[in-house]
Amino acid sequence: MKRGSLLFLIACVPLASGCEGSGEERGAIAGELGQGVFYYQCATESDGQCDEKAVRGEVDETTGSFPSVAVGGEFSIEYVSNTDQGANATYSLVATSDFVTFAETVLTAQATGITALVATDVNGYAEDLAHVRFETATKIRVSQTETAEQVDTGFAGGVSANVGGTDIEIDVGSTLNLPGRSFLRVVPTTDDGRILAGALPCTWSTGTPDAVRIVSSASNNVVDVEISGPGQLVVKLGDLEQTVVVGGSTP
Repeated sequence: MKRGSLLFLIACVPLASGCEGSGEERGAIAGELGQGVFYYQCATESDGQCDEKAVRGEVDETTGSFPSVAVGGEFSIEYVSNTDQGANATYSLVATSDFVTFAETVLTAQATGITALVATDVNGYAEDLAHVRFETATKIRVSQTETAEQVDTGFAGGVSANVGGTDIEIDVGSTLNLPGRSFLRVVPTTDDGRILAGALPCTWSTGTPDAVRIVSSASNNVVDVEISGPGQLVVKLGDLEQTVVVGGSTP
């Protein structure tokens, strides 16, 4: 079985619509016509859905498919055919720009709704389909993680993410006493706390660089910071912003 590039006809349907689908592993969804498998892939390292040691979004109950993707989030979908023609089939990507745009294999969610992903062959015939739901992120979940080891997560483009060994949500409404070397992770969520997939633009900054210094890339959803005294971090994730107040460091 050969994994090729993609061809999808993408169209949004009403949010009340529902579809059956299942996958043998997280991120793998059997096509609704039984002709192949759709794989969720992260477009960049700022999508926590491909952070294997993080708490990640669950399968959307409405579609029975992938976790909901945040509006504005980037992601990729790979389709693998299990039919006889699948081994030699060539696929491309087509999208309805009102709801999703694409650049090569990277899709960007544009509006709320449930989107049908239809895999078609070179002749334009539909082979299989799956659905994905787009939702607006309204909150930022901040968690603490112990390390920042490199792992191979299979992102589009072959990049890897800094991921940690423990993912514990922290109360951003309180002043935090964190270890002198800390790793924080942010992901987008809904009002009821459901984690959304998709890579949103992420920027970390500090108003107190002498006390709270950013060591790693400030554009990754996982940040490495050195803490020597009281200060604060500000993270922007898409259109959302959250301040993390640090009271000092613990041994």
